[in-house]
Amino acid sequence: MQFKNKTLVKFLAAASMFALSSAAMASALQHEQSEVLKPSGKGFPIVDIEATKAAHAGNMQIERTSSNAITYHGGPVMVANNTNVYYIWYGSWSSAAKSVLVNFMSTLGGTPIFNVNTSYYNGSKVHVKNVVTLAGQANDNYSLGNSLGDADIATIVSNAIGSGALPLDTNASYMVLTAQDVNETSGFGSQYCGWHDHTTISGKDIKYAFVGDPTQIAPSGCGVNSPSPNGNGGADAMTSVIFHELSETVTDPDISAWYDRSGNENGDKCAWNFGTTFTTSNGATANQTFGGRHYLLQQMWLNVGSGSCVQKY
Repeated sequence: MQFKNKTLVKFLAAASMFALSSAAMASALQHEQSEVLKPSGKGFPIVDIEATKAAHAGNMQIERTSSNAITYHGGPVMVANNTNVYYIWYGSWSSAAKSVLVNFMSTLGGTPIFNVNTSYYNGSKVHVKNVVTLAGQANDNYSLGNSLGDADIATIVSNAIGSGALPLDTNASYMVLTAQDVNETSGFGSQYCGWHDHTTISGKDIKYAFVGDPTQIAPSGCGVNSPSPNGNGGADAMTSVIFHELSETVTDPDISAWYDRSGNENGDKCAWNFGTTFTTSNGATANQTFGGRHYLLQQMWLNVGSGSCVQKY
């Protein structure tokens, strides 16, 4: 999920991450016309080198669909009857923050907002199910320190599985949740607020994600608000990022299934777009209520008709 640039994006509004000059926009358009883009899993696109080479070798015009369209690229989609989520609590966490995030994942499945993901399907037209289970949790007491790289996130997941703290589960998302004093050095708070990927562990394709508590690293850029719906700005900010990454994981687990011509996955297309909101009793802004709590979650791209960002389906 891309970083929220506060100079360009007002609260509760969706916009591009960076403002482009006319020359830069022309350059970007030329780039888009000559190269095939795919998602990075971090909210910004990268060049699909092999697809670009193939298109150029065949002297074919790179296909351009509607700018809003999200299309299927043949990769796997998580369509089992239940999607498991495993939390890995990395670092030192308060019971209050844990309570918010545990309640969120324990009650997200079956909600109208997660149901938006059921509009996505695999090559056999089998759709994602609106069933999510928080299947396990593990603690990691700063095993790799306070400064982590991308590879360290995969290592943390592998260690949790290898130690027996969590099972090896191919129908799951392992979410590494880092405490507020932990930095992910490849761009947390400057390029992204969270990301998802996959790796091979014990010969199995395992899906995982990074979501950090942005309270110290990027409070304004990653949505820490005061007041927040549940009185914990860091945990409340993380709920929207977790929803973003989980939605992209179930619809595009290997980053080869559903995305648009600009390399945006379903969560990217609605990042920082919250839609209609209400004010909670403590004065916070929210747009969702389930599990006895209020949340402020970004909208998600509905894959019906021409598509749109919605709060429910």
